[in-house]
Amino acid sequence: MSAIETIFRDTRAPGDCSPAALNMNLLAGIAHDVRGPLTIICGLAKTLSELLPEPSAEQAEILARLQSEALQTGALLNCLLDLLRMTHAAPIVKQEWQSMEEVIGTAVRIGARYLEGFQLTIDIADGFPLLRFDPILIERVLVNLLENAAKYTPSGSRISIVATFDAKEAYVIVQDDGPGLPHGWEHQQFKAFRRGPATGGIAGTGLGLAICQSMLAVSGGRFFVCRSALGGAGLALALPVETPPVVDLET
Repeated sequence: MSAIETIFRDTRAPGDCSPAALNMNLLAGIAHDVRGPLTIICGLAKTLSELLPEPSAEQAEILARLQSEALQTGALLNCLLDLLRMTHAAPIVKQEWQSMEEVIGTAVRIGARYLEGFQLTIDIADGFPLLRFDPILIERVLVNLLENAAKYTPSGSRISIVATFDAKEAYVIVQDDGPGLPHGWEHQQFKAFRRGPATGGIAGTGLGLAICQSMLAVSGGRFFVCRSALGGAGLALALPVETPPVVDLET
């Protein structure tokens, strides 16, 4: 199975050469092929910074810019692949019983490069239940939310992940103490390539939150804006609370 086939389940009839099908395959192929060289560029930039223990101001600026641009391009590629997966083919969703604590921990490790210089706290309610979801999809949602929080809040700001639950749903909230979301976004339906009116010239495509919304939809959950206890923006995902199957253990 090719790399592209592992991302998409092809639902088209054999021999479909429609423009939409060709465009999808072309975009997926380009995005996947670019990811490898981009990863190498990120690694080389980091190695160069380590080989120059005392770089000049100009060298340090160039290295920082190289790493920053490579990371942003990598994030864009991930968003593009996620968008194609959600909108142009039948998503492969592997619903299994998972520990949300473990998925949060993985997302934090993946998003660590975005969180440098921020004060991150994690608060998971006692007795938080096992949930049935695709860990890869929910992990991507959480990484997107952490990246979004870091992008739109000043360095040194507080970012927190709060996991709580009630009888029907379990919630994971990513919140910050930054400027917050624009007024009226409480019931926002996030759309691809649509950005808020006050992004301050910060680079972005408007894909991240739209993808989060799509991933939660195919997972049987919800994605929504909520009030931040820290005073800034709050974005949350909700998944249904179900009763895990009873496993009989042989004695």
